[in-house]
Amino acid sequence: MNLSKQSLNGIGLILCGAATLALTGCTTYVQSPQASAYVPPPAPAPVYQAPAPVVVVEAPPAVIVIRSERDFYEPLNPYGEWVAVPGYGRCWRPARRSAEWRPYSEGHWERTDAGWYWESDEPWAWATYHYGRWDLVPRFGWVWVPQTEWAPAWVAWRQGAGYVGWAPLPPSARFSSGGVVEVRDEAIAPHFVFVEERRMLEPVRPTTVIVNNTTVINQTVNITKIKVVNKTVINEGPRPENVERASGRRVQPVAVRELRQKDENEADNRHRHARTDSDQKVERPTSVAPEPQRPAPASAPITQPSAPRRGNNDEREARRERPMPVTPTPRFQNETRPVVTAPPSSPAMQTETRPAPAVRQPERDLKAEKEMEKEAARNRKAAERQAPKVTAAPAPVAPAQSEPNKQAVRQMERQAEKETKAQEKAAAKAAKEQADQEKNQKKKGQRPAPASANAPVSTNSVVAP
Repeated sequence: MNLSKQSLNGIGLILCGAATLALTGCTTYVQSPQASAYVPPPAPAPVYQAPAPVVVVEAPPAVIVIRSERDFYEPLNPYGEWVAVPGYGRCWRPARRSAEWRPYSEGHWERTDAGWYWESDEPWAWATYHYGRWDLVPRFGWVWVPQTEWAPAWVAWRQGAGYVGWAPLPPSARFSSGGVVEVRDEAIAPHFVFVEERRMLEPVRPTTVIVNNTTVINQTVNITKIKVVNKTVINEGPRPENVERASGRRVQPVAVRELRQKDENEADNRHRHARTDSDQKVERPTSVAPEPQRPAPASAPITQPSAPRRGNNDEREARRERPMPVTPTPRFQNETRPVVTAPPSSPAMQTETRPAPAVRQPERDLKAEKEMEKEAARNRKAAERQAPKVTAAPAPVAPAQSEPNKQAVRQMERQAEKETKAQEKAAAKAAKEQADQEKNQKKKGQRPAPASANAPVSTNSVVAP
């Protein structure tokens, strides 16, 4: 019984397992590996890098302070003239310039921290190449229009085909709202001068530049880049590395403040020396030392005796008989005579010097002198006419007369010639009238009247006085 129960339990278990297998099926599950998500590698530790240094260009200090356009008048006066140009007002033009001269044509370029700086030996370069504008006016030529803003150079640039060119900015060039200078190409195209790019750093002269060449202008492009940074005008122009590559020379930038101070110091020294020289040329009046005083001997006061009272007639007679006082003539014009005064409170004598009146010089009799000169001229002419022409050794040259005497002699000679011609005309007229009279008398059958003693005589034969 026990065995049967155990067998039945085993069979039940087998049946239950079979039923379970039948219901669930015989399926084997294989667990596949799970896909792992992408995890990026850890970021490297941050490395601190210092920011690039910002170049700050400060405005170079000015040696010559310019506050208005009037500050240019006196320094530029010795080197040119100020002219009134329609549309521009008062402008300056240089003196003693050659026909081929033009602005920015005598000097050389220096690279600075503010762009290209024009360095020139012309005594007015400190003003006209770093302030204001230039323009070519048909009536006056190149004139400079003054302005008060400073820059290393006020020029426009062109570059290309191995050439570099520049031209002075006209007064019409203005800064735009973006702080860049705007200028029309057609306004300055004829004013460009060019040099080969490899000669950019060499000295520039009017004879070494290419002027207004249309072929070169068409092969180049405008590279003008003038801007304002920290109230300082920067003129970039051609890039230094391009100039180095073409010329084979290293472009070493210079501080713009050093160049400006050097140029303005030289200009200021020239101006001070010029003012000192002009002050020394002014003639100062020389002081004349007064002549030594010669005091006259003191004389005792003369006491007049009291006279009896007279009537009116007696007084008139006394005035007539009284001699007039004689004023002694001083020996020297600047001689002073002491005036002796004795104050009532002190018996001491005090002297007071007073200048004596100047001696009046006698007036020259100009009329008599002229008459004498005329008489001498007439005598000299008469002697020359009568003297025989004999070739003799040259007489010693008399000392040159003064200009007024020469003029007076020439005037007297002209007057004498006029008088002689007038006399000759009068004599000819009288002779003609006498001849006409004689003809009329012959026609009437009358005898010609004898010549009057008062009739004018011809002066063709000159008689010496």
